[in-house]
Amino acid sequence: MHILIFCYHGKNRSRYLAEHLVSLGYSDVAFAGVNDSDHEKIQKEIDKAHVVITVRQNVRDHLHQHYCVDGKRLIELQVDDRPESLFPERGPLSGEAWRAFQREYVYPVLREQMETYLPLE
Repeated sequence: MHILIFCYHGKNRSRYLAEHLVSLGYSDVAFAGVNDSDHEKIQKEIDKAHVVITVRQNVRDHLHQHYCVDGKRLIELQVDDRPESLFPERGPLSGEAWRAFQREYVYPVLREQMETYLPLE
């Protein structure tokens, strides 16, 4: 089963969740960003996928607007990775503070939300 995970840029949440699923024994896992400029490459990945996972509604909406996902099992998570959106009083983070926020908040929420869909079949 080919699993494809999308976040907006394909660099943080989708990458982390792909690594997490591989650690659980899923071997055919890929990740991407919905704003990737290579539309054809992304559509080919979608065509191969049995399960498509998006990390937020805006990512899912972008996917539906720009790609054909007909016939795919779609899973939508709701995980924001922007500290300034989740905790406005903190403001934006960068460097190690941003990475710590991802490890301490974002990644556990990704695992928790994904757990409700496991095992993937």
